[in-house]
Amino acid sequence: MLGGLLLGLVVGGTQALALTGQLSRKPWAWLAHTVAGFAMVIWIFGEVGVLGSMAFIHVFYFALGLLQIGAVMVVLGLFGFNRGTRSP
Repeated sequence: MLGGLLLGLVVGGTQALALTGQLSRKPWAWLAHTVAGFAMVIWIFGEVGVLGSMAFIHVFYFALGLLQIGAVMVVLGLFGFNRGTRSP
């Protein structure tokens, strides 16, 4: 019971906060998305460690958290995709 409540508050709460910030175009929205992605990845990592086993749903949500973090990095231009440089 407590685990489900913490899951809803920590992971669900950070995801809801990120979405709310994004929809209202708050300057902290990208930080909230990053925190939400890390919260999901850390939660799944800890859950798999405690359970001692892994299911497809764990892999799916772990990958989804990494995808969220990666998407923020792409949008912020941390990979250099948007620099407009051409190769010779």
